[in-house]
Parts: sequence; C-alpha cells; structure tokens
Amino acid sequence: MYDGSSVAQGDLSLTKPRPQADDSALKAYLQFYQLPADEMFYRCGYIPGKHPVFMQVFGAHSNPAVFVVHGYLDHTGGLSKLINWLVNAGYCVITIDLPGHGQSGGHRGAIQTFQEYVKAVQHAAICAAELNIHPEYGLGHSTGASILMQAAQSDRNLLNQLVLAAPLYFPFNYKAARRALHVLPEWHSRQKRRFKKNSGDRAYNKFIKQDPLQGRWIYNSWLKALEVWQGEMEAMPVFKGDVLIFQGLKDTTVDWKTNMHFFRRKIEKPDIILLQHGRHQLFNESSPIEDYIKEQTILFLK
Repeated sequence: MYDGSSVAQGDLSLTKPRPQADDSALKAYLQFYQLPADEMFYRCGYIPGKHPVFMQVFGAHSNPAVFVVHGYLDHTGGLSKLINWLVNAGYCVITIDLPGHGQSGGHRGAIQTFQEYVKAVQHAAICAAELNIHPEYGLGHSTGASILMQAAQSDRNLLNQLVLAAPLYFPFNYKAARRALHVLPEWHSRQKRRFKKNSGDRAYNKFIKQDPLQGRWIYNSWLKALEVWQGEMEAMPVFKGDVLIFQGLKDTTVDWKTNMHFFRRKIEKPDIILLQHGRHQLFNESSPIEDYIKEQTILFLK
C-alpha cells in the first residue's frame, strides 16, 4: 500500500534511465497508480523553481507526443487509465503535477496566481525539447484543460491540437462561493473538500477518497487567484487552434453551461461533444462513456 511518500528530488534526473530502480518511494508510487513505467523509456524528474514541479515521460520518445495535465486537487496518478491508453495507442505522454499537487512542491491545493500553473506547463515543454520530445497535442482535465489552452495561446508553437475535458472557467455554484469569499474573516482560509460522485464508475469514486495524493482542502487563496485568472482568460484573444471539448451534462464541479458559452466565444471553431450521462471525471468514467471519449479522441488526433 502506497502511503503518499514523496519521491527523492535530489536523486532524479529526466535523463536518468530506470529511475525507479533506486527509489523505493517512486517504485511504490508507480505500482500503486498502475502507471506504465517501461524500463526503457520511462523518465521522471523535478523542474527546479520556487515550487519544484514533478514531470514524467511515458512511452517511446520517438512517438507522437501528448501533454497531459490533471485538474485541481488531483494529480498525474489520477489519470493513469488515460495515460496507459495513450501509451498503448502509440503515443509518448508527458505529464506534470501542477504546483501544490501530487509530488510537486507547494502548499497542497493553494496557489497565489494561476500563472504558476501556466509557467509549469511552459517549463515542462522546454525540458521535453531537451529530450528531443516536442508535444503536438494537449489533453487536459478541468483546471489542467484551461491551463493548457492558456499556455498554447501564449506560445503558438507549443501545441497544435487540444482535447479539453470539462474545462474550468466557472466552478459549480461559483457566484455564491465568490460572495462568501469576500465576507469571510481572514482566519477562515480554507474549507474541507467534499468528495462528489464525479464518475459513473463506482470503483473510481471509492478509490479517490482513499487516494493519499488527493487534495483535501480548498483554499481561499486559490479562489482569489481563480478570480484574477478569469479576467486574464476573458482578455485573451480568440484561440484559433483545433480544439475538441468533452462536457458531461451531469457535471456538478464546474458550471458547464456558463463555461461552454465562454469557450464558444474564446475558441474560433470548437468541436463540442456534450455527454448526457457524463459527470466531471470524464477520463475516469464508466465504460460506455469512456470508450466513446477514446474513440472520438483518436479520430481527432489523427
């Protein structure tokens, strides 16, 4: 059983083969989340900075590369099914744990500015290029989806195509949360996360509650940073790249109606697929929905 132990920052380098051989915590982490750590191709390491960012590379480096980014309070291990599927489909997968998430540095669940997330993506792309890996595609979930889009808009050479699952703009019931945020006393800095039924997959819903790397608190600093970031996104020019969006109609984590209206305005020609029975964790949904998402994603990436 993995207890959430951190992997050893000082001993990891993105150029080091078989890093799990010398790090028992890393080996336990990879096994617990069933990540495809092929002995020939797997690499991991930390991108230095104020909050060191944990980066991983899965699959043959010569394959078409996909940049995968998780959502708020989640981490790379939470997307292991997606990562395994992409590797088996013939892609090289680059991932990071966003600052304050998973194995990365920073206070878990807290952030001062969303630009820290954007810079983490940009720095990871530079590190990937040093390995001669140049991601063409981005697949993001929730916060990670919107951050990938913002990063791609900032650097038009970064990603050619984006797949966004339940992308964040407004969280569910956000207006009430924002009103409360501005009247709460200073000492009330966080609220306990309530685990929702975010998937039709019962096993996943049970697992996520026991996952040691899931964030347990929602911080006011994150909500305040979100408000500033929304202004940045509103001011952003229309995105002209190819974008496929999946959105579940049973999603109670993001305000999907408001968000779809926003992304229709901010993306030149979005291909939007609304899933009647889909919840928030679309990359961890029950089989019929998950299979359909895989099928449409492969068609889009080709």
